[in-house]
Parts: sequence; C-alpha cells; structure tokens
Amino acid sequence: MPAKKAQNKSKVHSSPSEEEDVSGANNQAVSTGDASPGRLDVSTGMAQNLDVIQILDGIRSDFSTKIGVVLTTIQDVKRDVQDFSLRMDGAEKRISNVEDDVNSEKGKTEALVKQVALLTDKLEDLENRSRRSNLRLVNVPEKIEGNDAVAFLEKWLPEALGPATFPRQPLIERAHRLPGRKQPNRPPTPRVLIVKFLNFQDRVRVMRAASTKGKVICGGQEVLFFPDLSTDLHRRRRGFDRVKQQLRSMNIRYGLIYPAKLRVSTDEHTHVFETPADAEKFIKGLQNTAI
Repeated sequence: MPAKKAQNKSKVHSSPSEEEDVSGANNQAVSTGDASPGRLDVSTGMAQNLDVIQILDGIRSDFSTKIGVVLTTIQDVKRDVQDFSLRMDGAEKRISNVEDDVNSEKGKTEALVKQVALLTDKLEDLENRSRRSNLRLVNVPEKIEGNDAVAFLEKWLPEALGPATFPRQPLIERAHRLPGRKQPNRPPTPRVLIVKFLNFQDRVRVMRAASTKGKVICGGQEVLFFPDLSTDLHRRRRGFDRVKQQLRSMNIRYGLIYPAKLRVSTDEHTHVFETPADAEKFIKGLQNTAI
C-alpha cells in the first residue's frame, strides 16, 4: 500500500510537466498553423509589386523614347531658330545699308529734280526766245500765197495794215504752213501760217497794227495774229481761257503777260495772277461784292 501510494504520488507529481509539454506542443502546433497563410500573403504582395515594377519600367522606357524624340525635335528647332536669327541679322544689316544708301540717294535725287526743273525752265525760255520774232497767222486762205509765201507776206502786210505801219519794207526770213489736221464732221480750215521776221521790231509793229485795226481781211476771210509760243507755254496760257470769258462778260479789262500771267485792270488797281485758280478767286470776290 505504501508503494502504490508513492507511485501514485509520483504520477501525480509528474502530470504538471506533462501538461506543460502538451500545452507547448499544442501552442507550437497552433503557431505553425497560423504562419502558413501570412507567408502566402507576402508572396502574393511581392508578385504584385513585381508586376507594378515591370509596368513602371515599360512606362519609363516608353517615356524615355518619346522624350528622346521630343529632345531631338527641340534641338532641330533650336538649330533652325539660330539659323533664322543669323539670317535676320544679315537682313537687318543689308536693310540698314540700303536705307543709308536710299537716304544718300534721296538727297541727290532731290537736287537732280531741282536741277532738271531749272534746266527745263531755261530750255523753255530759250525755245520761246527763239520764237520771239515769229507770228502765227490763222485763217489765211489756202494757196493764196502761191509758191513764195515770203514775197506774198512782204507785199500783203503793208497793204492790209497800212503803209504807215512800217517805216521801211518789212523783211521776212521765212514763212511756212503747219501740217493740217483733218477733223471728222467739220469743214476743212486753212492751215496756220508761221512767219519769222528778220527784225523783231517788225513783228511788234504787226501785232500793234493788227490790234489797233481790229479786223484784218485776206481773201475775204478775217485773219488772226498770235505770238508763236512753245506747246507747254501755250497750254499754260490756255488755262486762263475760262477766266477771260468771265472777265469779258463783266466788262473788265485784262491781258496776258509773258510768259503766262494774267493782268486784270479794275477802276482802282491792277492785279497780276500767275494761276487760273487765283484769278477765279478774285472774280468770285468781285461777284460777291457786286451782290
């Protein structure tokens, strides 16, 4: 009996250790069962990270390729801009040089224009001076002068204007008719006869006598006497035709002064106008005053 009790005591005393071993084994078993799902989760997360990394690497590679193309294009544009800048600099220099040349030539051109105008005036003056001894006879009947216009005029002028007009026989250097112009629907008119006197004073005497006599008849037609002027001076004088008509209608005395000036004589003063516009303003002023 005592031995069994001791044996039972020993069994009783050994049971706690066994319980500890059993609990440790159980705990170990529990811990082992709990660790296997966590490892699966880590593996899955690592796989996903690898996929993300691969995607990012692809994006980075694609982005790098596209960035390379963009950088190449930017370099080309930069090169083109540099070339364009160089060309612009060259163009600006050339334009500046051209402007300098133009400014220099502009002054020369203005001087040449003034010189040409001066020479033109001198040439016109010389041309008109060379015609000072000439007269234009208008409406002299055709072929009345025969084959010698000079002999006919030297005989006819003293007869038509009066022997007292000339202290001696007028000397005519030459005389000829101008080419005629046929005008449709109008009867032919005698060509203008140009007369060049050897002495300028004979030309003055003829003009004064014709103005004093009023009407000079040749072959049954009235002959008109005009000074022989250049085309440009004649055009400038014709510019006063309208003004002269207005002055005639107003019974105001007027006259043309060489080369192309209009002299208007009123009761109080004498006015000289160089342009038709100035003369028209003067006439309008007279008309407003009369009203």
